[in-house]
Amino acid sequence: MRKLKTDIRPFSADIIEKLEPIYFTYIDDPEQRVQLGFIADDVLKVCPELVGELQLDNPKDTILTLAYDRFCVVLVDEAQRQRKRIEALETENAELKERLARIEQRLAAAGL
Repeated sequence: MRKLKTDIRPFSADIIEKLEPIYFTYIDDPEQRVQLGFIADDVLKVCPELVGELQLDNPKDTILTLAYDRFCVVLVDEAQRQRKRIEALETENAELKERLARIEQRLAAAGL
């Protein structure tokens, strides 16, 4: 809700290609199940808003965590930017097709 927020501004970040999806297994997982995700240290460099900290038992020990729910915002932003790019390319393609058709008509009229 807007009434609960301040400093509202558009988000746009070109970070999708900077994120590196990986397979991994947790060291302490006895079943060694393969996981899919990101390395929090790497994501922190690209988009710190996607990273949090988890306090462990020892107050001096913290680990970085990822707020995967926030990745949706990044994905929506990327989808919107791609949609705009696709629309621009479709417009350019249509214009080039029209130009080509006119050139072909002139060539046909010239007997070439």
